[in-house]
Amino acid sequence: MASRLLPRFFLPIALSLACLTATSGTRPTYRPFDVKSANKQFTARVFVADKQGAEQPWQWRYRIQVISARDQSVQWERDFLYNGHPGGDLSDDGLYFAEASSWYRDSGQLVSIYHAQGQHHFSAADLRITADNLEGTKSQPLWLHDVQFVNADNGSALFVLETVQGARCIRLRPAMLVEPHCAGE
Repeated sequence: MASRLLPRFFLPIALSLACLTATSGTRPTYRPFDVKSANKQFTARVFVADKQGAEQPWQWRYRIQVISARDQSVQWERDFLYNGHPGGDLSDDGLYFAEASSWYRDSGQLVSIYHAQGQHHFSAADLRITADNLEGTKSQPLWLHDVQFVNADNGSALFVLETVQGARCIRLRPAMLVEPHCAGE
């Protein structure tokens, strides 16, 4: 009798666990990675700079390096705060590398932008994103649809985020800041 009940109870439990695993997001890998600019003229390379005597990859120090495809020269390099999820976007001029988390959180950074002179991190409050009307699940709400670098006619550069709550723009030059409106898209 017990052997006939086991399959009947096991299957729903196994399916529930499979669904939970599928929706729980991806685990950080902390593997080195490369990202090419859309025009293929530059490559951003994220790599382990120093294991610092630690065994766990989240304890290591990482660097980002942008390399020209033309002559393989390093354009710029700096420390990289790696969240363990490979990926990001590199501007066509190789000056900016951006990574954006798809999952919303009230505190902490949602977007990080790296460049030769420094790095800037932007929170939900900085981007005027709230927890209202987000997609996804309650435990992993999604706020972001797409991102792109845009060069405006006036010479400024923008990082445009298409969000669930409308477009948000981060002006990259002449000074880095969140624009109140996405002018110049």
